[in-house]
Amino acid sequence: MGSELTVAEELLLLCWDDDKGKRSPSAQFEQLLAGALLIDLTLEGLIEVVDDKVEPVTGVSPTGPMRAALLDRIRDDAKPRKISRWMQRWARDKEVREAPVDRLVDRGVLRVEERRVLRLFRVTRHPVADPARAAQVRQRIGAVLTDDGPAAPRDAALAGLVATAGRQAVGRLVGRSAARAAHKRGKQLAKEGVVGEVGEAVAQAQAAAMAAVTAAAAASAASSSSSS
Repeated sequence: MGSELTVAEELLLLCWDDDKGKRSPSAQFEQLLAGALLIDLTLEGLIEVVDDKVEPVTGVSPTGPMRAALLDRIRDDAKPRKISRWMQRWARDKEVREAPVDRLVDRGVLRVEERRVLRLFRVTRHPVADPARAAQVRQRIGAVLTDDGPAAPRDAALAGLVATAGRQAVGRLVGRSAARAAHKRGKQLAKEGVVGEVGEAVAQAQAAAMAAVTAAAAASAASSSSSS
């Protein structure tokens, strides 16, 4: 793979806030990142989805330590698990969530900046150290989202993930005026191609998580109203 960034790493750059040095707010982003990791394994031919369950492919070796570690987790499990189950596990795993950021730092795309607030609390930011590379990723996926033609499998997967993150995330790449059509295009791409089953499962998991958050907020509001 050389110096090529993974789907998970590019997803972070697509959702990165350069001014704040961290990813832009997006509900349940951890699940999206976990989905991107599964897509990375799929694109490299390390896993396949059989009846909505993830199964490792024999005779194929991963190209990087992160992929190797994730593949070992899948292989070591007692039985095949659904895509959504792996997403839930990895979304809660701090080591898994932070690995793509650490790799971007190692590759010189992000840098580490630490400071103290009120001389007590240490705050770590990750400003973009290679703006040209970040811009190239954003321009490439922005073009996929605004073009009706065929897209490379990894680009289609990334466009689908960004669309799953929400219309605001899409708008940061294509502009507000084009966001609606681009968001629709991204959601369609999430269901197609070599990673279609994984991409669709990511979208479904994200929708279910958002529905749970909305239901909890509604229940809380109803409770507050009845007690006042």
